[in-house]
Amino acid sequence: MISANSNITQATIHLDRPGKVHISANTSASSASAISFRTGVYNGANVNVMFTDSLREVSVPAAGKWANFGTMFTIDLPAGDHTIYWKLWISGSSVTLSGGALLVEGFEPASGPMAIASGVPATTSSNGGQATVVTPAKPPTVVASTDDAGRPVTRWTE
Repeated sequence: MISANSNITQATIHLDRPGKVHISANTSASSASAISFRTGVYNGANVNVMFTDSLREVSVPAAGKWANFGTMFTIDLPAGDHTIYWKLWISGSSVTLSGGALLVEGFEPASGPMAIASGVPATTSSNGGQATVVTPAKPPTVVASTDDAGRPVTRWTE
């Protein structure tokens, strides 16, 4: 059960050289009431930051119903170790997640061999507990920004 901005799972990848990283995440959510929230990914643990192009709006249309959601995203990352965090931004409610998967794949630019990355897919699951409603103290603010490498990110502040 998730009731606050959270990293729901993570996967680590090592790139021998700079490359394109394809990220795919998928699960489903249920809630005690109809709600909307955001999901996305980032290569830093701060729960309040996502790559802007990975950001997705999710709706659970009715209480007790399951809604599938996820994100697909590709980004250029430098050589080295990277941990990709799958994030959920929620305010005023909570959701229960079913089993899901986060897949992170690295590829060299088209001029070279295919795969240059090694990593282990991460999975997440829930015990199916009952969702509860949580009311935030004050509404959050979403700000578009860039990370240290100049890539667009969206920051959530409370």
